[in-house]
Amino acid sequence: MVLQLVIVWILLSMKQKFKEKIMKMIKRVGLVTLLSVSALFGYSGYYAPFEGTKTITQGWNGSYSHGGKGYAYGLDVGISYKNVLSVKDGEIIYAQDHKYFGKTIIIKHSDGLYSLYAHLSKFKMTNGQVKRGNLIAISGYTGEWKGTGPHLHFQILTEYLGNSEENIRKLSAKKYTTTIDFQGFLASDVYTGTKSVTSKNSLTNSVATIPQSYFSGAGSVIDNRSNEYGGTHDVAIMHPYGSWNSTVVFQWRRDPKSNNCTQLNISSDKDIGDVIIRTKGWSHHTIREAFKVNLDKYSPITIKNNNQQWTTLAITSTQPISEETTIDATCKKSTDRFIDGSRVKVDVSTDNLVDVGAGYSWAGTASIISRITSGTSPFGRTKDWAISFSKNKSFTSFQWDTTNCHTLQIINGKTNSGDDSNENANVVIRKKPWNEKEWDDPICYNLPCTIDESRNGYFLLKVLGNANAIDSGNIEAKCVR
Repeated sequence: MVLQLVIVWILLSMKQKFKEKIMKMIKRVGLVTLLSVSALFGYSGYYAPFEGTKTITQGWNGSYSHGGKGYAYGLDVGISYKNVLSVKDGEIIYAQDHKYFGKTIIIKHSDGLYSLYAHLSKFKMTNGQVKRGNLIAISGYTGEWKGTGPHLHFQILTEYLGNSEENIRKLSAKKYTTTIDFQGFLASDVYTGTKSVTSKNSLTNSVATIPQSYFSGAGSVIDNRSNEYGGTHDVAIMHPYGSWNSTVVFQWRRDPKSNNCTQLNISSDKDIGDVIIRTKGWSHHTIREAFKVNLDKYSPITIKNNNQQWTTLAITSTQPISEETTIDATCKKSTDRFIDGSRVKVDVSTDNLVDVGAGYSWAGTASIISRITSGTSPFGRTKDWAISFSKNKSFTSFQWDTTNCHTLQIINGKTNSGDDSNENANVVIRKKPWNEKEWDDPICYNLPCTIDESRNGYFLLKVLGNANAIDSGNIEAKCVR
């Protein structure tokens, strides 16, 4: 024990580059068993490369393991075509299809170690900087060493030999790997069989901070009797915006008299990886639920609504997208299959608002779908309300179908005094066709604002307002003709 403490004291007083050299020497002479690598060098911030509870099907040094003499300290995680996450901040230095490891990613970390992820089915990132918890790949069943079924093969490396096929193959040797204990998420003991392990990282209940997003599109699902867009289904377009993420929003009405549209299926026509989905009541200022989920091509996930008649939801990519992507929302009954999609809950106390840039936060969305003629309520058809924030700069959107409504008026919502206008409201209102990327020039800077559109079709409006710009907190849009 005294020897261990002396080693720790000496190493902690060294500069980083000398620590790395000494670590390699210690491993080669077998002294690494004195302490875990993380204790010796203060390596911290490593977290599980998976979400939730998974089974370690092979560990090291056991009878059922990678434990042949000289083989790497590697782990096989029993995840079949699921998300693979970066275990720590770093830079991707290798992302290729290897003869033995199959599709493989190697990330270099600032502490001098490297993480290796192998037998992948699909790359989500192939170069550049990554943050802990970024989705980098989907697990799979590739390479000659792929074993008997889909899984993630995972190693922490002490050295990187270069990106030739032979150099990567050599990384299967024990001398290039370590049994670092990732903040206790795995035990560095001897695995003699299968072992179920729960990732103890913060990604189980939340996600890393998401960069600003750019508002891209909106849709509505508000009438389960109408097959028109905006009725039982709708689409919104995510556009690429360089290094920014993209956000689309939907308004969703649950029929209170039936079990129709108590669920909503969300799907995409492209593989866009992880998204954050946030839901709230139409008039609420705080997020009710938020979760992270993988949204790949034509693989829907389900949102359930048991008690809220009008719900708004925002879908934000966690990485910039590279091409135009269509997001579909479709009504489902309560008896239809619920598709979980291995979602991970996000702590809404720390991720409450949708940041759409320039200090604005998304407040709500509403609809004027004039071609829907069923039902007696005018809301969603000839008029609708959305909210603005009192304490934050607000971004509020409206979807406008001009088929039977070519003139729309935007006004300040009803106040306690009964006044339904605010000539001094400091707002900016802009318009665009529903599927276009760029917005037209500003139409109005004050309320009320009257907008004419001679073309038939779907358009989007955005209303930008400073904190307290709209004293009622509500914005109303209503058809004039």
